[in-house]
Amino acid sequence: MRRGFPGLRRFFPKPTRAVGIILFACIAIHVVFLLSIKHAPIWAMRMLEYGALTPATVLHRPWTIITMAFLHDPHSLMHIIFNMMALWSIGPWLERALGTRRFSILYAISLLAGSLVFVLKGFVSGGVAGPAIGASGAIMGVVVGFGFVFPEVELRLFGVAPLKAKNIFWAAILVDTIMVIMNVPIAVSVHIGGMLGSWLYLRRPWNPRYRMWLSNRIRNKINWLRIKYRLWKASRP
Repeated sequence: MRRGFPGLRRFFPKPTRAVGIILFACIAIHVVFLLSIKHAPIWAMRMLEYGALTPATVLHRPWTIITMAFLHDPHSLMHIIFNMMALWSIGPWLERALGTRRFSILYAISLLAGSLVFVLKGFVSGGVAGPAIGASGAIMGVVVGFGFVFPEVELRLFGVAPLKAKNIFWAAILVDTIMVIMNVPIAVSVHIGGMLGSWLYLRRPWNPRYRMWLSNRIRNKINWLRIKYRLWKASRP
């Protein structure tokens, strides 16, 4: 089996249609945001007030479940750089595999799922959660989607650690856990929601074919464990 993925040696492939539009929108809005902070701080505050997602005000500003994904932390350049690098590096491959329409739907579902899980967590915690911004939920959906579509592709995590794409979900969980332990202010619930939305869209667990596939996989795994146990038992003196 071929290791690696054709073209992934070029870290940034040519953006596809949907990926290009998302990149342009996020970067353009971020530039406007930064310029507003410097030259029109009141306008910048308005952008944050009416664009960021806050559980306590979401019922009055429902559009924020979408607009939050086009705003990024103006005090941390790495916030938008990390998100856009992730989208630009693997998004085009996923869009080519799924097609622009399905990719766009996956991105939108991941975005909405991330926002809704964040809001739900905020309501459960008493509505005291602060505002959330960033495309992380949608990006995590794209990352997990890539792992579903290209499970055997070997990626280089942060350019160093080799990782099969099918295991990228666990890597994302590990990174989020480390961030929580280090008390880094990130909305982990947005990431979880984005990954969940991507999984629901691509796996469709309500589909009878998926249930049949899952049942067969579990049965095969159980049979494999039984064989291993019998071999182990037979090898005992």
